[in-house]
Amino acid sequence: MKHKFLFLIGLLVVLGATAMISTAATTSSGVPQTDQSTDRLIHTQATGEVQTAPDRAEILFSVETQNADVKAAQAENAQRMSTCTDALKKAGIPNESLQTTGYSITPIYSDQATSSSMPVVTTANTTIQSYRVTNTLKVKLTDVNRAGEVIDLTTAAGANRVDSLSFSLSDAQTAVYRKQVITEAVNKTRPDAEAAAAALGVSVGQVQDVSIDGLSTPVTYASLAKGIAAAPAATPSTPITPGTITVTAQVSVVYLIA
Repeated sequence: MKHKFLFLIGLLVVLGATAMISTAATTSSGVPQTDQSTDRLIHTQATGEVQTAPDRAEILFSVETQNADVKAAQAENAQRMSTCTDALKKAGIPNESLQTTGYSITPIYSDQATSSSMPVVTTANTTIQSYRVTNTLKVKLTDVNRAGEVIDLTTAAGANRVDSLSFSLSDAQTAVYRKQVITEAVNKTRPDAEAAAAALGVSVGQVQDVSIDGLSTPVTYASLAKGIAAAPAATPSTPITPGTITVTAQVSVVYLIA
């Protein structure tokens, strides 16, 4: 009988310890635990958008020369590019706004058309006719209205290829419009949530979660990839229209159902 009593006492002690361990496991964080899966939610998405004029422009142009003597082709190229950069600096374009983005020397073979950029399979009868030297310079402008002027200036000074013209926003302007489009997108989500809640006969509670799914500040390009002959000084300035840039942001907001 005594042994049976001791066995029952031991069993009660084990069960009590197990219950204590279970309780400690559920409250060890000291914070009441809630089951998030029981929350009733309304998920919304919206896009904010604004159109604005670009305040930055980049022009990519090249000086391309060709000669049977590679040294002569290089010398002519260097002289013409120096004339271009000097003209830009005299026009008030700072040195830090100029950047060389490419320099190449390409042999032109006897069985390759002068204008062709296709690779040539050399044979015993293939000979080098000449060498093409290309020097490419990027010009960054903080005044987009000078794009046409700069194109005219460089082509008159010796550039014979304008490869691209692009417009964008400065970091400062991007930051301003980023806040604007995010605010607009967030403000659109509440009416959507309220409309859904009204249809369900419930009301909208607090915000549970917010995420910014994407921000777009595209660069617009005006392709000018063609050779351009130097224009007479009397030629009117090249007309360039910067247009507008669309800045967008998409947000997702999750509301609790009150």
